[in-house]
Amino acid sequence: MKIARPVYLWIGLIVGMAAFLFTGCSPETPATPIATEPAPLSQPTPAPPTLPPPTLASSPQPADAQPPVETPASIPVTYFTPAQAEGPYYPQQKPQERDNDLTSVAGAPGSPAGERLLLQGRVYDRNGQPLPGVLIEIWQTDANGIYLHPGDANTARRDPNFQFYGEALTAADGSYSFLTIVPGEYEPRPRHIHVKIKRDGRELLTTQFYFPDDLAASADGIFASAGDAANALLVALQAGSDAQGELLVGTRDLILDFVP
Repeated sequence: MKIARPVYLWIGLIVGMAAFLFTGCSPETPATPIATEPAPLSQPTPAPPTLPPPTLASSPQPADAQPPVETPASIPVTYFTPAQAEGPYYPQQKPQERDNDLTSVAGAPGSPAGERLLLQGRVYDRNGQPLPGVLIEIWQTDANGIYLHPGDANTARRDPNFQFYGEALTAADGSYSFLTIVPGEYEPRPRHIHVKIKRDGRELLTTQFYFPDDLAASADGIFASAGDAANALLVALQAGSDAQGELLVGTRDLILDFVP
């Protein structure tokens, strides 16, 4: 069967149009690149910060917890401190300042004359147990041997920089201390310091302290009245110093025939 020329023409035209539409109308479109962020420059990894060491919390304590209190040691009792006469110069009117530093007086123009003395020791009961909270009074002359008392004929010449009288309470271990001066000597007595001990207003002992060097050439009757116990009234002296300079340190314990 023969196909007419016009038919061939139409078939070729149709095939050509199809090819044109396939290749011309749908050309290959190049892919559009996707924009990306530039990679950051590499940086060194920072070191972790240095922290202070931790503070350890202490274990909680009960609200009423108290630090342990050590029991002061007792001593063997080989003597009792002997009593001595109060004498006529116990202060009729105690000074306004009554602390345990007799070398410092408010409003005084200077420091007292004489060699400074740190007087210290402990107070024990008849069982050798320390006695806390007892009041110790001392009174004495200034470096010129003058008392702060109207009965002393030389009172007008007393040292205005000296306190003459002081008080101290014993600590938990029975210890006490006074900063004073070595008292002056007046005839016929050797140098001495008067001492009175009280507890709850009750007087337990009145006595006197002496210095060994003075007694070597002294026949003081008041000192001698202590008999065999007289050595218990001697103050052992040695050289010392504090923030203000050199001083003497005198030590004398007292053992009372008393139990609280």
